[in-house]
Amino acid sequence: MDELEQLYEQTDALPPVLLDRSTLQRYTVCPFQAWAVETGLTPDSSLDADTGTEIHRVIADAVGNYAENGEPLRDYLENEVLMTRPDVQPECIDGLRRSIWSIDRLLTSRHPNDVIAYQGGIAGKSSQLAWELLPATVEYGAIMPTSEIDLLLAGTTECELTEVDWKTGHKEYTSADVKDSFQFRLHAWLIFANYPDCEQLHVTVWMTRFNQLTPTVTFTPKDAAAFEGRLLMAVEARRQAFEAVEMGGEPDCWPAVERCSRCAAVLKCPRAYAPAPEIAAEPVAYAVNTMLLQEVIGKRLNALRDYVEEHGEIRDGRGFAFGCEEPKSSRRKSTSSYAAYNDPEVPHDEQAEKPENYIGDPYLAALGQEIKKGKGRSDNATDGEATS
Repeated sequence: MDELEQLYEQTDALPPVLLDRSTLQRYTVCPFQAWAVETGLTPDSSLDADTGTEIHRVIADAVGNYAENGEPLRDYLENEVLMTRPDVQPECIDGLRRSIWSIDRLLTSRHPNDVIAYQGGIAGKSSQLAWELLPATVEYGAIMPTSEIDLLLAGTTECELTEVDWKTGHKEYTSADVKDSFQFRLHAWLIFANYPDCEQLHVTVWMTRFNQLTPTVTFTPKDAAAFEGRLLMAVEARRQAFEAVEMGGEPDCWPAVERCSRCAAVLKCPRAYAPAPEIAAEPVAYAVNTMLLQEVIGKRLNALRDYVEEHGEIRDGRGFAFGCEEPKSSRRKSTSSYAAYNDPEVPHDEQAEKPENYIGDPYLAALGQEIKKGKGRSDNATDGEATS
């Protein structure tokens, strides 16, 4: 066997790397966030996400019953939504009940054979699509983006397909949201690759909580070809992130206040704890770091509040206490304010002496000192000058 044959056999043996839509999309937002979620460093789950998963499961099962056996959907949807996970059942009911009859009419007005593919589909109707973006190499298997489509229906002609996507949250979508969405551009790329006869893909988002639909948005193979460049950049950002970690570094971080406020990895973010530059020198960087710290502090305070409500105040035995301080007679009574206070059970002369504006976290304490140093500056003061 010559060297070329050995390379071919080694490359062919490597399994493909399947990258789902959520993973790829995160790498277009912030490589550190995407890497943290993909590697399990940061969990990415919430009650809203669990609610959506349950509603999608119920609808998918009902669509499957109709596509395979011709069974109407309404009775199944009404009964099965009551059998969702008990922790999210009320939200599931509220997120689906307004749309049950309309979903039933959508499907039963068409022949079961019009259901081309659906979530969890069997007998050749699986909507879990994948396609090779980059071929396998000696070191890596083929890169294959993948995503599961909620419902794919036959179009008016043989060269058209219709996608219906269930959205179960509180956001109201517009046709502009659909047209610009990473999700639906990826779906178009996958559908045109897997269904070569398709020349037009018509996409509608169905907001089940409100029983509202967006206007139909049409994608063409030209749109999919333009999107491929963005996919390639997402894959490259992922490669660089893992390479940086292998070299002992960290993935790139692209902080922005609006995206960091929703980031699941903010507590692990290297930019959240990096020393901020002087505000006069780099105000944008300083502001971004401050906003990140606010998110960290908010999450910590919420966690402490939950702990106190379940276990009671936190005390160190030397005068420090955290919880809901007993209100003084001169104050208006409040039961929802949680903060650090002097432990009344420790005599004042035995309490450990604390510095002014005591902050337990060393980095936050250092940040507080930076802020105090900047109090004497005026807007017109130049570097090296102090205001009187």
